[in-house]
Amino acid sequence: MWVPSYSLADYRTVFELSDADLQSGPVLEVAGGTSAFAAEFRERGGRVVSVDNLYESPPQALLDAARRTASSLRLAAESQPQLFAPEVNAAPGEFFEVWQDNARRFLSDYRPKCDVYRPWPEGLAGCADGHFALTLVGPRLAEHASDMSALIDLLMALLRLTAGEVRMAHPMSWPGHSSIDLAALCDHLAERTVQLSATEVRSVVHHENLCLITLTHKSRSTEDHRSSREVYLPSP
Repeated sequence: MWVPSYSLADYRTVFELSDADLQSGPVLEVAGGTSAFAAEFRERGGRVVSVDNLYESPPQALLDAARRTASSLRLAAESQPQLFAPEVNAAPGEFFEVWQDNARRFLSDYRPKCDVYRPWPEGLAGCADGHFALTLVGPRLAEHASDMSALIDLLMALLRLTAGEVRMAHPMSWPGHSSIDLAALCDHLAERTVQLSATEVRSVVHHENLCLITLTHKSRSTEDHRSSREVYLPSP
């Protein structure tokens, strides 16, 4: 089970977050695992709700899962350094110790089923449409949407809850991770009131870049919806 432990600084890189993004209103974090984003963001006065299907688990179970993830990644970095980012290869032990620090920061803030950390999907019941200014979907997405149909349903549900953008960071071709067929995803969304764009962004862990997929509501006044469909596929 992949349980990432990103920091707020990591999220700024992976999701290309600006200060304006973080000041735009309540943020919804989806599939963040044991990332410290919500804890750090709240320390700075931000408003955030984090949902993950892990968030019914007791703290020790989450800490153990985070440790296993960090340990397996460290071993992989030492045996297959070509798969990892330069900052990881420079000092794998130190890098993944920081990851475990992030997990510990998360756990100091985490309580199962509290107002901030909620289980997916029931934790979003009762949230009004457009309640969140921005939604960030982490690389644990495959744990929540196992096929294209489930992915479409998840994204449409998140879009209903989000007044602005839904940003989804996903591995392009990491071993052990599912990939997203962007052309197929676009085709599925073409007839809906959704606009999709995709770009490559730097991964803070792996050598392979991430695919940052951004979804927004199309203007209902746009003629026919057809002219507003834009897709920028990352290079192979």
